[in-house]
Amino acid sequence: MGSSRKTGVEGVHIVKKPRPGQPVRWYIYAWRGGPCIRTQDGGEKPTIKTEDIKAISNALQDRSPVPKDTMAALIAEYRTDAKNPEWARLEPTTKRLWNNYLDHILTRWGTVPLRLWNDPRQVAIVMKWRAEMANAPRSADEHIANLSRLLRYGKRHFNLKLNVAEDIPRLYRGANRSEIIWTDDDLAKFMASANPPMCDLVRLASMTGLRRTDLAKLKLSEVGTFVLSRVALKKSKGKRRKVTMPIIPGLKGLLDELATRPRKPGVDTVLVNSFGEPCLA
Repeated sequence: MGSSRKTGVEGVHIVKKPRPGQPVRWYIYAWRGGPCIRTQDGGEKPTIKTEDIKAISNALQDRSPVPKDTMAALIAEYRTDAKNPEWARLEPTTKRLWNNYLDHILTRWGTVPLRLWNDPRQVAIVMKWRAEMANAPRSADEHIANLSRLLRYGKRHFNLKLNVAEDIPRLYRGANRSEIIWTDDDLAKFMASANPPMCDLVRLASMTGLRRTDLAKLKLSEVGTFVLSRVALKKSKGKRRKVTMPIIPGLKGLLDELATRPRKPGVDTVLVNSFGEPCLA
């Protein structure tokens, strides 16, 4: 698990690309959807250097304005906090996830004039796009759902007449979840190969059932003598659910062990990475 670091420059987009058998490669973009200004092989998430700031400045000077009558303009406004209150209220983790889908939509249709989205024949084109992703049905459904939300916003603010994605059926049908439950043997194999911070996360997850984001944000101050209390990050019916669970002997032993991990000054999270920093959610 890597650490989360500020880039120091608003809008800079950093992408991590795993490469089997090779060090991870980091791509630094001047902004989301903008030009790549530098790559870095291996190491932690890169920080922005002086030469990067100069490259960003040059890229901004060369940046062409987005035509107002294209899908790119709709996407740009849709994911701007100041212009879209619904987007502003989303959790950062949700924004990161939805931004990935919106980036794909931007790459696919960014230059397409909005007037073409008023043509019912666009449904067939979107269906063809979904078919291209059929080997990953859940991802395909999320792409369509994000396109539908985007077009719904376009109907309200960009004079679109249709939402050609709203009635497209889902591809994914719930699988047998027993197939994805980890057995003791699965856990043992994982622990034998994973790095220590990842092992800590999986052990804590198996004993608490908390979501990854809640595990990463769980603080030592939220661990009491007899119970563990946390307000979940994910909302249910518009409200955050408070999690309170008894600390059984096995969990207490694990929490006591995790509390001894080396930490940087001021770090209060139960889980830390190998640098003593909070784990990346």
